[in-house]
Amino acid sequence: MRETLVGYRVVIGAIVSVLAGGYAIDYSLKSWTLLRRGEKTAATCTNIEYRQFGTEMYGSPIWHVTFQASSGKTYETTVDASFAGLKKGGQIEVLFDPMNPGLVRANRFLSLWIPSMCAGFLFLLFSLDLFGLWKKKHEESWQPGALH
Repeated sequence: MRETLVGYRVVIGAIVSVLAGGYAIDYSLKSWTLLRRGEKTAATCTNIEYRQFGTEMYGSPIWHVTFQASSGKTYETTVDASFAGLKKGGQIEVLFDPMNPGLVRANRFLSLWIPSMCAGFLFLLFSLDLFGLWKKKHEESWQPGALH
């Protein structure tokens, strides 16, 4: 029974580590790209959407915004404006990639780095747990004087 639980723990830990690590890397690279070559512009909130299942609301709201690029083209997208106090009709500074206008984030530390930091923490937590399981298994099988 114990080996089965440890086996599930290893499989789940490996899956979470891979997914969280990949997400952290992807999100960080996109934020770095925005800081390196992104354009800053003011975006106007056109709508705030709340997700609802039955009678229950969940998660954070989704802010729909429009912004105009330096080329004059207008884009519509959604951004994470958590903790910005953004209301419908309000403005927030965004960064967008001129080569990929679909990549847009609020120009705030929370929007640019916190998701990748949280995913990185999960990666670290589950990876350390896997390392601890591996180390424990090898310590139990180690015998003094035996050649390994």
